[in-house]
Amino acid sequence: MRAYSAVATIVALSMLASTAVALPLPGLNGETTNMIPVVGRVFPEPLATNDYIGYKEAIAGLNFLNRTYPDRVEFIKIGKSVGWMNRLTNQRDPSDVFIVEVTNEKSAIPKEDKIQLLFMLSIHGNEKGGREGGLRVVEDFAKGNVGVAQEKPDLVKLLDYFLLVFLFSNADGWTHDEPEYYGPGGTMYTRGNANGVDMNRQWPTSGFMANDRSHRTVSEPEIKAATEYLKDHYKNIKYASDIHGMLNPADDKGAPTPVSPGGAGGQPRVNQNFPTQAQNWANNKDKGHFILGMLPAGQLSQVETARVTRLGELVRERLSAHEFTRAWTTSPSLGPWGGPNFVRWGAVWETIGYQVSGGSHDWFVSDRGLNAPSFSFEMSYNHIVCDAMYPGCGAAMNYFHVNAVRQIVATFMEAATKDFQVSFEANGHRTAYVVNPKVLTSEQDRAPEGWSAEYPGDDRWQYNQTPYRATTNDFFTDFAQFVREGDKPGVFDALNQADVKAEVLAKYDNLVIAGSAYEQIRGSGVHINAIDAWVKAGGNLVVTDTALGLAAELGLVPGDSVTSTQTYMGYTDVIELKHQLATDMIGFSRQTFEGVPLGYQHTQRGSPNWYIRADAVKAKGTVVGVVGDAAEGVAQSNPSQANYGVLNLGEGKVTFLGALLPDPTTEHYHPYGLVSYATTYAALVAVGHGVRTLCMSDLL
Repeated sequence: MRAYSAVATIVALSMLASTAVALPLPGLNGETTNMIPVVGRVFPEPLATNDYIGYKEAIAGLNFLNRTYPDRVEFIKIGKSVGWMNRLTNQRDPSDVFIVEVTNEKSAIPKEDKIQLLFMLSIHGNEKGGREGGLRVVEDFAKGNVGVAQEKPDLVKLLDYFLLVFLFSNADGWTHDEPEYYGPGGTMYTRGNANGVDMNRQWPTSGFMANDRSHRTVSEPEIKAATEYLKDHYKNIKYASDIHGMLNPADDKGAPTPVSPGGAGGQPRVNQNFPTQAQNWANNKDKGHFILGMLPAGQLSQVETARVTRLGELVRERLSAHEFTRAWTTSPSLGPWGGPNFVRWGAVWETIGYQVSGGSHDWFVSDRGLNAPSFSFEMSYNHIVCDAMYPGCGAAMNYFHVNAVRQIVATFMEAATKDFQVSFEANGHRTAYVVNPKVLTSEQDRAPEGWSAEYPGDDRWQYNQTPYRATTNDFFTDFAQFVREGDKPGVFDALNQADVKAEVLAKYDNLVIAGSAYEQIRGSGVHINAIDAWVKAGGNLVVTDTALGLAAELGLVPGDSVTSTQTYMGYTDVIELKHQLATDMIGFSRQTFEGVPLGYQHTQRGSPNWYIRADAVKAKGTVVGVVGDAAEGVAQSNPSQANYGVLNLGEGKVTFLGALLPDPTTEHYHPYGLVSYATTYAALVAVGHGVRTLCMSDLL
């Protein structure tokens, strides 16, 4: 790969700001002044100011908009932050945590009945782009004739029907740039609050929850205020998003951090060695995206998965084609980090190389949270980069961040106007699945440990008040609702152990045996012989997870060729991109299940992934995808370990996927229960191809 100068990158992008007059933000020490008419805005455009918007300036500006446009903007204080120690007074100064609502109060539709869209902005205080963009969007819609409201006037009309909710949850990370709090030798903005806690590990999500301070759910006042207010006031959220920033494009090994502050003599330091965090296997030329979209981790039904992936595609289409992105996608100094797609999306591990427990957008999508499909974002060069260097570097990057947020909000509004329906056309194929006898319930669970044991009343989602029943069978009962044969329900039946016999199997074209459902027939000559005869006669057998062992019982591969490995998350690296099982996959399409909501640890190789030795597969079929030694931030594939492919048997075939529906686990502490399944977009594409129905990507 050709090496490009990071300084050249910034020089090229900084040319965007070369004609702007550097003006201060309106107001001094939080007071609005007659500077506002000079720039024409309360919150100036990124290239028409010389600094990021300070917390006090934001409060003053929002109060001004609230007073001036009371029918469009409502400024709501919902709680207090921990607060920094004031170096002048030696006392803590808690700051307001707040929400800004934008709608048309004059419309006949009550606020609680409107379509609600939630945007949480800069929960990590040093990731400034979310709040920078959000503040401009609020003003755009308040005035109705500037910014995105001027570009897309139809969106202003939608405020009759929409309620836009902007949550500013991390006041401390924002206020740290104030002189009375900022100490020498550190960054001006901070990731966490004044307790040093990462507040995006604080949300009460399903699955394993670590017991260090950052993972003590709702222990910080900011998140307690946010969760309680959101649950109490918003019952009709159509989509939710958490807008983050990242240091540089996480999906490209060669993308450098443009500059890092603090070099010798105050000069920027070039950093060209930021490590690889993810790999885009689908197209090695299309990587290093400025924005990475992230799907939530949880039990998303097929329709919910289709909605969020369609949303991701809309965002990609809109931002990649927009006028403001051309400076990025066409700049020669960006080399491989530019390109036709400003945005790429996928599961969290696919995009940024790691997963968390207690993340906000996983809580947004969960039944215990807001039950709102969520789609979140990481925007490049939005971290420590340009922390204290706004002119040039900061202005150029902020230009992209602000305009990206504008288009994200606009696209969410557009998507929310559509009544998106999902169905899987059976195309005449009749499908059955074998029932998994394993069911986990809260009654079998371990006693509370750690934070919940120490503080039994810590919050309203207390562990022993949230019973659950987790079984992978739920995946199939949910899936069956969307299988159609024309305008009628398609055939998608559950089979018990006694049903696995020749006369019953003869009624079906597809048979799915997933994970521990294999226990119903393992070692049973009667059942194995019935399946063998059925496949040889033309049946299509799909096996997943531990059920890959059936390939050995059918005599297709040696018994010692089937085994398992532990990976960071469930995944497959597709190596045969033109195979029918891999066609139409979009996004990164690598990860097949999320381990955290199922109870698997994300701090190590904690998720089970089954595979068949590749040479054994090739003797009887085709290897489509492989699995390797994948840990956090590592994207290694092992061509000898096939976990996705096809084995031929007589007139039929056996399709296998080694990571789809593992049983949830109670091995680790999980104070907010477990889900039954946590499949991803890529997994649903694979299942759709495997059972020969309309696949997921055809719905987008």
